[in-house]
Amino acid sequence: MLSNHLKKNNSIWQVNCLLLIIKAIRSYRKQNNLSLKISLEENYLEITENWKDQKNFDFNLFLWPLTKSKIFLEKKEIPKNSCSLFDIHPFGLLKIVQEKNNKEKLTKTLEFYQSEYERSYNLLTNETFITKAPEWLRKKEEEKLNYYRQQKEKILKIL
Repeated sequence: MLSNHLKKNNSIWQVNCLLLIIKAIRSYRKQNNLSLKISLEENYLEITENWKDQKNFDFNLFLWPLTKSKIFLEKKEIPKNSCSLFDIHPFGLLKIVQEKNNKEKLTKTLEFYQSEYERSYNLLTNETFITKAPEWLRKKEEEKLNYYRQQKEKILKIL
């Protein structure tokens, strides 16, 4: 799909730019301990003058499946304390914005993991479950419990 799109548009520079954007977004996620489950839907790429006339490439077509992020090619004033800046030379400046409503999404996700953690914990402390459930099922439930605990810790670090 990518190769067909590139053949139509003769857009090698855009692939290079896309790869740099993906690298910057992944670096940002790693620095902030953000999993792919948390979307970054509002990011801006300020393209330098050399590339401005070549905006016919849909970055989001490839970015969303790879990074759960969307990017906009426009100039938008964003306070520096609410975004991270990445220089993707020579193409421009990438502003990664962690949305304010991400806190709401994170809180909802935390509530989900908390309820699932409690469900697993209650199941594993239930005498009937312990005596009647096969060992593979108990182990699976213990793995879920650990997973939910880890996810809760990650989200609490972010909040």
